[in-house]
Amino acid sequence: MDVKRKLSRSSCNSGYSYGHNGTTIWVNHGCRAIFTICYEGISAIVSCSSNNFRPATCPISTGGKHIVGLELKQQISRSPCVLDESFYLIGNAIRVIDGCRGLFRVKFAH
Repeated sequence: MDVKRKLSRSSCNSGYSYGHNGTTIWVNHGCRAIFTICYEGISAIVSCSSNNFRPATCPISTGGKHIVGLELKQQISRSPCVLDESFYLIGNAIRVIDGCRGLFRVKFAH
């Protein structure tokens, strides 16, 4: 957790005027700011390929967890893989089109 932009005249010092306790963020001593939170969380890598430019749907094994995000980890194809253009999250599956082939990181909530 870092200060992205301080909004107060008071100082914002980690551990003194702001911080976090698990999933709860706290501020104190007049600190007001926009914060950046870096959270790795739980994720899985799924391979999915639109071979010969044919659309493909690749199921995601969630283990009962809720999916909160999808990103390209490694592009394998020469064709571009762009979120919401050539690959999508549809329910508990990844949909790829237009020759996109890659390894995708699926992010889960705790």
